Amino acid sequence: MSPRAPELLKEALTLDEANRAAMASRRNPWLLGVLSGLVTGLAVAVSMSFLDWRLNPAGLFHSENGTNWGAVIETAISWFVPVALLASAIVSAVLVSSSRKS
Repeated sequence: MSPRAPELLKEALTLDEANRAAMASRRNPWLLGVLSGLVTGLAVAVSMSFLDWRLNPAGLFHSENGTNWGAVIETAISWFVPVALLASAIVSAVLVSSSRKS
């Protein structure tokens, strides 16, 4: 057995794991598209809700009585749903079209 055999075996296993991950994303591009949309929607919803809370137009989000969580949650949902749906559709369409070409 050559002295480099353990290193070569380790490299082969690492490449095999990378190939399996790449093939899984090619087999199910819809799942990756939906997950990307959910993460994007969540990031946008949290950041926009935080910014609205900080700017607090017309005292809608918080006052001396505390935070109006109904308005904060409504704002988060109103950002999350359209952004998540749009991002999911776009990423899924791109991944499906690219997986059909290869």
